[in-house]
Amino acid sequence: MYVVSCPNCAHPCPVSLDRPDAATCPACGFAGALPPDLRGRLEAAAGLLKGIDVRHRQLTGQQRSVLGSGCGFTVILATVVTVFMIPAIIWAAVNVGLALEARTLGNTVLSLVLGLSPALVLLLGATVSYLLLRRVRDRLKRATVAAPPFEGSTAARCRVCSAELVSTGDAIVRCAFCEADNIVDSSIVSDAAQAQYQVLEGFERVVSDAGQSLHRAARHGVVAVIASLASAPVLAFLFAMIAYAALSAVEQPANLELRYTILDTPGGRCLARVYESGDGSFELSFGVATPPGASTTSRRTTLEGLEIVNAQWVVGRDVRSHYFSTPSTGRVTAIVGDLTGETNFTTLQGWSVPIEGLCLVTPE
Repeated sequence: MYVVSCPNCAHPCPVSLDRPDAATCPACGFAGALPPDLRGRLEAAAGLLKGIDVRHRQLTGQQRSVLGSGCGFTVILATVVTVFMIPAIIWAAVNVGLALEARTLGNTVLSLVLGLSPALVLLLGATVSYLLLRRVRDRLKRATVAAPPFEGSTAARCRVCSAELVSTGDAIVRCAFCEADNIVDSSIVSDAAQAQYQVLEGFERVVSDAGQSLHRAARHGVVAVIASLASAPVLAFLFAMIAYAALSAVEQPANLELRYTILDTPGGRCLARVYESGDGSFELSFGVATPPGASTTSRRTTLEGLEIVNAQWVVGRDVRSHYFSTPSTGRVTAIVGDLTGETNFTTLQGWSVPIEGLCLVTPE
């Protein structure tokens, strides 16, 4: 509500931009023309308002639907979340199956964490998005609600220019003067804050802000919701990877059932992990610490002629690892496993390195 000091009694007197030449004081009953300086400010503010794109103070069809029914935004959110949740649920089901078949507690825990975390993070993102959408709806309501009637009148006033609104029977009415959309539902208008803006220096800025507030409220709210939804799958993936790294780093006793063999490579005799395939053949792998010049994996139909050892075999031997860009060397004093039970490690020069890929410093 825009007010001036009554020329007769100095009481706050409501005015509107569509009638800058007249005012009626609710205190003393004064009705007449305003002083030229005040009338000039009202006319200047009205001219400034006319220069602002009317779309900045009008609701789009989608926004009208949201404000009118309150369920449109929920349907949109549910649709988007469903699209994201379908692959997350499939992923969770696959990993739960793997957890049930896992041979170790560590693999069971890892499968459950990796499988369920995307769905859980997506649900969290959906909840945050829903709360943000509710906040956007409330913000749109606050930005669109009409100003209460002047004293002695029953007609609501435009939230932007304070012009009298002509009731059409709809909850949202467009102002005939500045074309701003206003919510005129009595239950909402009665709760509206009756802020009074004195027509003084800087008054034009108040009018300009009012003319664009709806545009800012909608734009910022949509950006927040989109960011929340878009970040949910990314956060789910990152959470799963962090959980995997953290659980894999938990030290456990070495798994002495894992089999290794010693292969000749350009870098010397090195340990390769032995994996048995479903067809009865064997895969020999140096893993992520493949020695220079050697193939990461090789296949054999039989282990005949190969020396098969477990991780304990390497304890007390001088070895070299190519796990990092700069090879690390040292004597193996201890071996440990991880939570999965599928990898054994030792420590060289302060760094944890896998057993597969270790090369003997002195060939035996």
